[in-house]
Amino acid sequence: MPINQDSKLNLAKVDRRMYRKVTDNILWKDMIGLQQDAGRDENGQKNYKASGSIIEKSTTPIKLSDGVDHGILTMENDLVGDALFGDTKAAGTGEEWDFNHMRVHVNKTRKVVKVKSGDMSELRGNRFNIRERARPKLQNWFVEEQNTHYTQAIYEGASRNLTTGTAVAKNGIGLMARYPSNAYYLSASGTWTTLGTASKNKSAANFDTASAAAKVALDTKSIDAAALTCQELKIGQGAMYQGKPMWVWVISPYQLYNLRQDTSWRTAEVAFATGKMAPGNSALVNGAMNAYLGFIFIVDMLAVRPWNSDLQNFDGANGWRNRGTYAVAASHEINDCTYILGKGVLAVSEPTPYWLKEMSEDFDTDIEVAGSIIDGIERVDFVGNDDEAAFFAKGNTAYDVYETAKTVINNQLLVMMTDRV
Repeated sequence: MPINQDSKLNLAKVDRRMYRKVTDNILWKDMIGLQQDAGRDENGQKNYKASGSIIEKSTTPIKLSDGVDHGILTMENDLVGDALFGDTKAAGTGEEWDFNHMRVHVNKTRKVVKVKSGDMSELRGNRFNIRERARPKLQNWFVEEQNTHYTQAIYEGASRNLTTGTAVAKNGIGLMARYPSNAYYLSASGTWTTLGTASKNKSAANFDTASAAAKVALDTKSIDAAALTCQELKIGQGAMYQGKPMWVWVISPYQLYNLRQDTSWRTAEVAFATGKMAPGNSALVNGAMNAYLGFIFIVDMLAVRPWNSDLQNFDGANGWRNRGTYAVAASHEINDCTYILGKGVLAVSEPTPYWLKEMSEDFDTDIEVAGSIIDGIERVDFVGNDDEAAFFAKGNTAYDVYETAKTVINNQLLVMMTDRV
């Protein structure tokens, strides 16, 4: 059927609707802010500034004539200069605007579903409405895939459409993966111990050591200690709850279970339930999480990954689209690597949003529908000029992790390993 016909099968008409359904259903949608237009500079070039959200996104198109495989997101820094006092002359002392520019690579992600494999096949299978059901199936697949891209970028520095080697992804990016610089494990109640060297990217050996170390489950004392760590590292509170700024803490259902055994947590939930809020809003009723000690909690089984010391990875035996798998070497290695998100954790470039295409062969005997998006997600890390080429190396033929410890500036993210129990 020609796609320009006025029909429910008109792919051109549903492109935008499908895009909204994909983007509105991912876990991270409420944390995304679009970069704001900041006018033009003296050369007429368009300027952008950060939105102040947890995830910064740019939808600025990348033209074929540009000949590049990345977008540029501008991160505006705060003023740091000293004050002027008294009648000291102020004219000519204005502090220059300071920007960091984050290069975010992009790559194409596609998924194809066959909706017709012959006229007779369509006659026999027409009662299943395969052709009509293909689009929602693709939509759900892309929601899951986008969620994994954000999750992998938290743990490994970039989405997997970027870190997949060029031997697998033709004309791909082959970007170096990199473990986070701010990583801790809960060695005792209220005691967060750093992995490896503070403010340096971690190695698999660092995570192996933490995994093998004695750890405890997440409790309220440790949440209080984490708030101090956030302030020490200048992690900005990127979410708002009832007019108050908050950090976002993503935890697993196992960590939620452990918290609810904590007497202090239970007391806070009861106080909330007996306060002025409607009973239906209570965490004791709806199973959700409340704000606590400056944090908003999100519970998600797939977004929180264990470090598997047997496999030495976060994706586990079943890949990023499925639940993480736990090591079996010893009971103390059963962990969850939860994380705290501040302002500007991830940078997203999406020059070409999700769209659908239909292709037919053999005089419309065989028909396939493809969903596609060109985007990229990277963790906002900054390193020195001498380290940049190796730290952000691309063109790797196979997936690879950069494990040489380098000083990394990151005031946005904490990864916190706890005992799962």
